[in-house]
Amino acid sequence: MEIIDAKNICKEYIVGGKKSQIIRNISLKIEKGEFVSLVGPSGSGKSTLLYLLSGMEPITSGELSVLGHSLKKISDKEVSKLRKKDIAFIFQFYNLVVEMTVDDNILLSNLIGDIKIDANRLNEILELVGLTEHRTKFPNELSGGQQQRVAIARALYNNPKVIFADEPTGNLDSLNSKEVMNLLKDINQKYDTTIILVTHDEKQTKYATRLLRIEDGKILNDSKGSE
Repeated sequence: MEIIDAKNICKEYIVGGKKSQIIRNISLKIEKGEFVSLVGPSGSGKSTLLYLLSGMEPITSGELSVLGHSLKKISDKEVSKLRKKDIAFIFQFYNLVVEMTVDDNILLSNLIGDIKIDANRLNEILELVGLTEHRTKFPNELSGGQQQRVAIARALYNNPKVIFADEPTGNLDSLNSKEVMNLLKDINQKYDTTIILVTHDEKQTKYATRLLRIEDGKILNDSKGSE
């Protein structure tokens, strides 16, 4: 199953009255079950590319299909529905609600949308991320690594087809970074969930099945990962 099909996509911003092209004619396809790392230095455009592929930002030109839907041909409401149902996003900053417990943070979108909660699914995810014993705690009672695992659990709860992750270990020490990357790899293998992850840390590329090296808004190299 094809998750992403991008053809000559570009992204431009207007800066000081002048056009600045951040993403330059990128074409790529990503299949179900791939673990793709977007690697490159700061300012290379890798995070912008991630946001474009996830539908969080519109492309300026080109063609982009996500899960078989052309993002140019469907409405903003339909894009939002697609992202809510089949796409999840993990940020560098955990974006947890400090007044809510681990359980409620994981279930946030369901609580907001008044959607029925699957207790068995919640228990399964808590066990997977190693937070069963911390489910009633609040974010300020957790370590940084534990908070990021809550964010991962929240992303995984509704069983998305693809998870986008923007520098998910950027605020973590080396031990917690390794634990988070191992968890993402486990999710990729256990559920066949496609993962598209941005990093500037070369050590993290070993978890990927595919590496895309980005520089100056272009893909310099597309190669198999070590996994």
